[in-house]
Amino acid sequence: MLSDSSGGLDADTEEQDFRKVFSPEELLKRRQATVLLYTHSVRHLQAEDYVITLGNGSVSEQGTFDALIAGDGYVHRLGLNGLSESETTSEELIIENNVQEYLSPVDKIKRAKLAVAPNLDASRQVGDGTVYKQYMKSMGWLLAGSAVFFAFLRGFFLHFSTIWLTYWVEDAQSQRPKHHSAYWAGIFALFQIGVLISLFLLGAPIWIVSIKRAGANLHMDILNTLITQVVGQMAVMLTVSPYLAITLPFLAALLYVLQKFYLRTSRQLRLLDLEAKSPLYTHFLDTVRGITTLRAFGFVREDIQKNACFLTSSQRPSYLLLMIQEWLNVVLDVVVMLLAVGLTTVAVRFHSNSALTGAALYSLLSFGENLAGIVLFWTKLESSLGAIARLKIFNETTKPEDTDGEDIDVPEQWPQRSVVELKGVSEKYAAKDQDDGKTSLTLPDIQLIIGSGEKIAICGRTGSGKSSLVALLLKLLDPISTTTENITIDDLPLHRLNRSVLRQCIIAVPQESVFLPDGSTVQNNLDIAEEATPEECKAVLESIGLWDFVKERGGLATRMNVSRFSAGQRQLLSFGRALLRRSVRERKFGATGQLGGILILDELSSSVDQETERIIQGNIRTEFRDYTVIMVSHRLDMVMDFDRVVVMDTGAIVEVGKPAVLVQQAGTRFGDLVRAGNK
Repeated sequence: MLSDSSGGLDADTEEQDFRKVFSPEELLKRRQATVLLYTHSVRHLQAEDYVITLGNGSVSEQGTFDALIAGDGYVHRLGLNGLSESETTSEELIIENNVQEYLSPVDKIKRAKLAVAPNLDASRQVGDGTVYKQYMKSMGWLLAGSAVFFAFLRGFFLHFSTIWLTYWVEDAQSQRPKHHSAYWAGIFALFQIGVLISLFLLGAPIWIVSIKRAGANLHMDILNTLITQVVGQMAVMLTVSPYLAITLPFLAALLYVLQKFYLRTSRQLRLLDLEAKSPLYTHFLDTVRGITTLRAFGFVREDIQKNACFLTSSQRPSYLLLMIQEWLNVVLDVVVMLLAVGLTTVAVRFHSNSALTGAALYSLLSFGENLAGIVLFWTKLESSLGAIARLKIFNETTKPEDTDGEDIDVPEQWPQRSVVELKGVSEKYAAKDQDDGKTSLTLPDIQLIIGSGEKIAICGRTGSGKSSLVALLLKLLDPISTTTENITIDDLPLHRLNRSVLRQCIIAVPQESVFLPDGSTVQNNLDIAEEATPEECKAVLESIGLWDFVKERGGLATRMNVSRFSAGQRQLLSFGRALLRRSVRERKFGATGQLGGILILDELSSSVDQETERIIQGNIRTEFRDYTVIMVSHRLDMVMDFDRVVVMDTGAIVEVGKPAVLVQQAGTRFGDLVRAGNK
C-alpha cells in the first residue's frame, strides 16, 4: 500500500521511481505483489490494471483506464493521453543520468559527521569540575557560600550537643556541681534550636531561591549534610583518646581510594543506565504513535519481542549498580568494625572517660551508614548534575542563531514594497566533504531580483536547491561571509535584520505542515498568534473549502486530532494560516494605504488534487494580489500564470523567463519539465 508516495517529487524523478518499482521487469511484478496506490497524481493512471475514483466518501467510478477514459466521468474530464513506448525508452537513459547527478551532493552531505570532543569520555569517567562551577554560578556565589556555611554550622550544633551531654553528666555526678541543671538544659536547648535555625537557613534559600535560579532540583538528602555529620562524629570519637587521631590519615587515604574507584564505576554505570533506557522510552513512544500501522501489518508480536529485548538491556546497568552499592556497604562496614575495635581497645587500655567513651560508641553506630551515605549521595549529586553538564556542553558547542550584527528591528507592516534582491549570493552547509575536504556550495553565485508584487515560481529537479533558496531568504541558512551584504529586502540588508522579526513579517507556508499537540482546538492551530476573531477564522476555512469538514466535527472550538486530517487537508489548513495572517495584517495596517508583503510557499500543492489546487490558485490571485509571491512547486501547471519562473539545477539558476513563453520554446529547461510532467 502506497499513500501518495511521489507527492514531493519532480516529474522526472517520479517517472524513474515508477519504472523501477512498477514496470513488468522490476520489483513488485517479480514478487507478484498486489499493489494499492492512493495518489493525487494522475499521470500514471494508464499504467494501472484497475482504477477506482473516490468522491464525497464513496466510489464514484471504477474500471480499467481505457474504459473510464472513454466514459464521461472524472477520469475522462482529466483529459489524459497515453504515453508511447518509444517516448518511454528514449528518455530512460537521460533520466537515469540526471538522477545520479542530483543525488551526489545529497550523499556527500549525509556522510558529513559532527566531530566529538576528545575529552568527552574522560569527563564521563572522572567528572568535570567546571560543571560544579557553572552550577554554583547559576545559583549565585553568595547563596552557595552561605549554604556551605550553614551546613557546617548545623553539623557543629548537632554533634557538639552530644559532647555537651557528657559534660553535663560529669558535673551532675560530682560532689560539688559547678552549675545548676537549668544551665546545662538551657544551653543544650540552644544547641537544638541552633540545629533547627541553621537547617532552615540552609534549606530555605536552596529550596526557594536556588531552584528558581539554577533550574534544577536539589536532593532533599543533601539537606542532611552527611559530610558535616561525619566530621562531627569523628570529633566526638577523638575526645576519647587523641591517639585515635593517628588512624585518621590512613582512614582518609582508604576512603579516598574507595570513593575514587566507586565513583568512577558508579558514574559510568549511571550514564549507561540512562543511555540503556533511552531506546526503551523511544520505542514506547513510537509504538503509541504507530500502533495502527503495527496492527495493520501484523507486526505486534515482533514489536512485543523488541520491547522485551529493550527492557532486558535497560535493566543490566541497574543490576550492576546495585551490586557495587552492596559491595561499598560491606567494605565500609568492615572499616567501621575496625574503628570500633580500635576505639574499644584504646578506651580500655588507657582508662578513658566512660561518659566520652559512651558518646563515641553511640556516634560510631551510625558512622558507617553516614560514610556510605556520603559516597552514595555524592554519586546521586553527580548524576543529577548530568543535566547541567549536558546544558553546559550544549551552550559551549552550539552556536546561537542570532548574531551580533542583527541590529535592525523592522515594524510589523514591513515590507511595504517587498522588493527582494540577490546579487551574487553563495551558500554552503557547515559540514565538509569527507572525500576531498573541500566545502561544497549549495547555492553558488545566485543573481536574482524580484520586483514589488511580482509572482515568482521556482522549479527544478528534486535536490536542485529550491528549498535552500527559501531557507536563505528566511535566514534558516546563512550565506558565506563574503556575500552576506548581497541580499536586501526593501533596500535593507538581510544580514542585519533580526531573525525572529523577519520571520514574523514574512508569511511562509512549509511543505511539511506542523500542528500543535493533539487536544488543541482547530482555532488554536489556525491562529497560532491568537490575533484573529472566530469570524475571520471561519471565513478563511470557507475560502479553502474546509469549513464544512470542521463544522461537522464541532466547529472551531473542537479538539483537533491531526491524524483525522488527510495530508491534503493538513496542507490546506497550513495555507489557511497564511490567509489568516494576511487578513489580520489587513485589519491592523490596511488603513495606512496599499499593504504589501512577501508570501513564500514551499511545495504547497504536493498532496492535493487538481480541484483543490485550483482553489489555492484562486486565493493566491485574489487575496495576495499585492504581495510578492515566491513559490516552490513541482506541479508546473499551477505556476503557468505567474510573472516569471526560475529554473534551478544543482544549486544554480539556469533559466529565468515567463512560463507561457518558455513552454513554447524548444530546448528550454522549463519546457522540458512541463512536457515530462504532462506525459
